[in-house]
Amino acid sequence: MESMIRKVVVEEVTKAINGINDDKPILVKDDSPTQPKPAQPKKKQRTLNRMSKLLATVNSKGNKSKNKSSDFKSIKIQIRWQKRGEEAFVKTEYGGGQRYVQFGDQDDPTFLELLSKGQSYYYPNGENGFEEKLENAVCKILSAGGQRIPNNQKIREYLDENGCFPSKTYFVFETKDLSDDYDNDDDGDNKLAPFPLRPIDQISGSSKRKICSTCSGTYLDFCLRCDQDQAFKESLNTDQLKEKENQENHQGKLENNEIHNLQNTDETRESLGIGDIRQKRLSFFKGAPNDSYDENLAVIRSKFKSSEWEHKEFSIRRRFVVKDVLTKMKIFFQDKPLEPVKATFLSCGSTEAAVDDGGPMKELVTMFYEKINGVLTQGPPNNQVLIHDSAVLKREDYFYFGKFVSLCILQGLDTPKQFSKGLVEYIIDGSQSCSCTIGDIVDPDLCQKLKKIIDASESEFSEAVDNFPERFDLGYNEFNPKFLDKSKLIQAVAHSFTVSSKLEEIQQFMDGLATFGILDLLRQFPIEGKKLLLFENEVSPVALKKSFVCKQQNESEQNVIFNLYNLIDEISSKKFKNVSAFTFDEVEEGIVADEKKRNLKFRLADILMFFTGSRFLQPSLQIPVKFNDKSTRRLSVSTCLPEVVFPLSERYTGEMFSDNFIEDVLCSPGFGNA
Repeated sequence: MESMIRKVVVEEVTKAINGINDDKPILVKDDSPTQPKPAQPKKKQRTLNRMSKLLATVNSKGNKSKNKSSDFKSIKIQIRWQKRGEEAFVKTEYGGGQRYVQFGDQDDPTFLELLSKGQSYYYPNGENGFEEKLENAVCKILSAGGQRIPNNQKIREYLDENGCFPSKTYFVFETKDLSDDYDNDDDGDNKLAPFPLRPIDQISGSSKRKICSTCSGTYLDFCLRCDQDQAFKESLNTDQLKEKENQENHQGKLENNEIHNLQNTDETRESLGIGDIRQKRLSFFKGAPNDSYDENLAVIRSKFKSSEWEHKEFSIRRRFVVKDVLTKMKIFFQDKPLEPVKATFLSCGSTEAAVDDGGPMKELVTMFYEKINGVLTQGPPNNQVLIHDSAVLKREDYFYFGKFVSLCILQGLDTPKQFSKGLVEYIIDGSQSCSCTIGDIVDPDLCQKLKKIIDASESEFSEAVDNFPERFDLGYNEFNPKFLDKSKLIQAVAHSFTVSSKLEEIQQFMDGLATFGILDLLRQFPIEGKKLLLFENEVSPVALKKSFVCKQQNESEQNVIFNLYNLIDEISSKKFKNVSAFTFDEVEEGIVADEKKRNLKFRLADILMFFTGSRFLQPSLQIPVKFNDKSTRRLSVSTCLPEVVFPLSERYTGEMFSDNFIEDVLCSPGFGNA
């Protein structure tokens, strides 16, 4: 439209100028002997001058609009590395993490350039953190929702078409490793490429393994991955049929169920207003004693456990623990009250050999909170915020995340002690008391620029602010802030990054957390409530040793305990080097890796989780340590009791205790015999 108007204006002005120029100039006689002089500019001449200037202005603006690159702003694009078939993003310790690509105001990049940047970041020197070669990798750029983006599409056009802000948008750098035996004839679809078959001595029968055409896993007799996926689909069908039958049998009771009225479900949200729902929860909560948090929680738990239905069973695949848990939550509790849950892990076409008396559910919860980073949350393990994702918000995953946290509190399980302080204050204290700081920002580039502003003197302040254009995307629109407004700027940016830009996600999470009046309970006792959501200190070596209960009767038993304590001291002193071993997932799923084992960080929390299923040390925890001098098997652990039994063999009494014990931990499913 603008170009058409400009064209018409140019044509009309040109005609007017040509019409004026056709007129003969007006001469005035002069009595002096000199030559005749032209008269002073008349009306037409003035019109000619003005139209000429107008034409020059229109043409200059038209030429300027053609050069759009001069109007660009510098943008910073965030990318995250994800291996195809994996649920979570690759962590920083394995060479992953969030990376930022900066494009200047003269750049109009395509996604091919972003793909090239991702390859240089995650494959330095042509190899990634898993010792996989770039030449054997298929790399793609996906949207946050998992859709493939053509390499020739321009990034700025994509952002404009989808209404995305660069500072609040991330793209996925997806990779799939291929062996040299397969050609990379990627046709742009999302089919899984074959997984490489590499010889290794540590996995039995590796030379006889086959590659599954469905999931690209390797196997001997049958594909364990496909068998697990099929078992999970069957469990979903069984759960759906069972829930439909329960709903028909208990429909009359459900209408008058007091507990059901406390649930913040789709049904109650449609039939009642938000104020009515909150009033019902508050009236229920006020009926409980007000003496202490524990007494109030005990009253709520008594109503929770008095449900007339039997406990629900979550059959979960370890590879997709977050996706499977949220799927089960939607099947069982979409429009029904919460009930106690037990967990089983699918393995080798069946469930793992473990009876859930508390242990498997504890590990399920721990795994869920760990793997949710990069899916629903982002940041380091001790300081995370929610991710702004419209697709996830539409699926109501944050609502069921909050509902799952309520379930954990009701069952006495771990809570997500990983949120940032500002986010926790907003959830517990409300928006009026929330004071976010630079410590709540998990974006390293933003933190670095904000620190420069904090450290800047009055003369350096303007330059530091000019180098921080992201403040406009984060809601701080003061064009030229003063030096005295420094703290106000920092707090506004921190609040926007932590809370304001993610209000819908936070509110949906809080709606789920309000189930059974849990959110109101946490707000009435804020000290206890914040302890459930804020990061807890690392496991203390002294406290971990004190939790072991054992009677050492002979020299072999004393050697085992000495080796265990010595390993704890080495890890806590940070003199312990990273270990190289195969994890249980790699061995159990038949994934064949390089002869060089993967380097992993081993922490005291790994030992605690191996023994108890939880990474947090409870004050009154006791772990009985027993010995068996008749068995030559590896040690066995019961996370339900908890209890550990060491065989009195050279494997645990000798000098190789550390290597053998760590191998037991990493190669164990977590329950039953290690």
